[in-house]
Amino acid sequence: VLLVPGLTQVLFSFNIVVNVLGHRIDVQPEKGHAACTETVTGLVHLLEKTGSRTGAVLIVLYAVVVPVVKLLLLAIGEVFRFSSSEFLVLVARLCIHIVQSISKWACPDMFAYILLVHLVRLLHSDPLVLTAAKLDVGFSCFSVFCVCSTVSSLGISLPLLPTKTAVTGKPLCSAKAVQLLAGVIAAVFAIFFIAGLSIPCMSLRIDERQLYPPNGSVPYSAKPLVESLAIPDLLKSDISILSCTRWLIQEIGSGEANSLFALVMFGFCVIALPLADVLFLLLAASRLEPTGAGKGLPPSDQPCWFYSWAKVLRKLAMLDVSIMGVYVITFCMGIYKKQGIVLSTHNGVLLLIVAEVAHTLLYWLVSGAAEHAEASAREELIAYRAAAQEAGDPDADGPQGLSCCGLSKFLKLPVAMGPAKARSEITPLM
Repeated sequence: VLLVPGLTQVLFSFNIVVNVLGHRIDVQPEKGHAACTETVTGLVHLLEKTGSRTGAVLIVLYAVVVPVVKLLLLAIGEVFRFSSSEFLVLVARLCIHIVQSISKWACPDMFAYILLVHLVRLLHSDPLVLTAAKLDVGFSCFSVFCVCSTVSSLGISLPLLPTKTAVTGKPLCSAKAVQLLAGVIAAVFAIFFIAGLSIPCMSLRIDERQLYPPNGSVPYSAKPLVESLAIPDLLKSDISILSCTRWLIQEIGSGEANSLFALVMFGFCVIALPLADVLFLLLAASRLEPTGAGKGLPPSDQPCWFYSWAKVLRKLAMLDVSIMGVYVITFCMGIYKKQGIVLSTHNGVLLLIVAEVAHTLLYWLVSGAAEHAEASAREELIAYRAAAQEAGDPDADGPQGLSCCGLSKFLKLPVAMGPAKARSEITPLM
């Protein structure tokens, strides 16, 4: 419902006018355009026509190909979900897993449009440089589609496979080593993430030589005035993620609804969720400790609550997607080179890339350790139940409830030892 209008309705519109010596110069990708007002299809055509083929390919890839692939994979997954063939069930499981992993990658274009509008508005310097820019109804529909489809995909359960005994093997490093490495990686992430948010990630510069014929539209008669007024300095701006977020908060106060959608994407998905994911990964790493026989207690196969949430937040966090959005807008703004306007990435995006690499390494490290611990706990629980049944122990089911990762330490909850155990005999994890 939202995808079709998101692709066919106007995404954004902007206009840049330079007033020099009585000359009104429209800075547009094509001559004769009073303003740039584009849909997805119109933008792709414009980018292709003006030589920004890479930008056109990226727009099509993220705005069209990713949503279509998601729909196809989801259909395949649901068709084969209840198949009698184990192979087809595995295919269905893989398809749905891919949908959950790539769902957020329909969003880079949205970050690109937000940054573009912010960039154009920053150029306004009355009366020499006049700008107007806004996000339109196409952005509203597509951004809501992206966020809702990403969240809803995580609510689709994976098809169940026949239970098989996992071979855990020996972990690459101990729990203490994982905790130490996780702390170091998280510190690296925090440093580069905060710096990357604060330092400009994109800059706009003007090449004065390209303003004049044959490439530009500024007449040579205006060259002395251009130099005296330092117009290239007026057409110079830097933006960061934090400055963009602050601008969006101000726009919400002025009653612009699209700024609310944009703020959710930047303030929540780019800033808040990566921080939350790293925090939950650290908590999951800190809980990598024996919950069973090593402490004189029966083993538990309950999944780690912190790690379970970290997996969800990983698929919702969009720092990596926003970084791609910066490069998308850089390629797209290549259409302005003939007008003497050059858009380029800045140091902030490099810092954010390092932060995202650290985030990914932390996730791989903790997920490997947590999954190994869960598999080991399942094997221990199977052996414990078998031994308890042979001995006629009524508590052969092992511990129940929130015993994973020592979570009961935080919540001060008792750990039930089976249906036959009296409450007075329950021993809490301390």
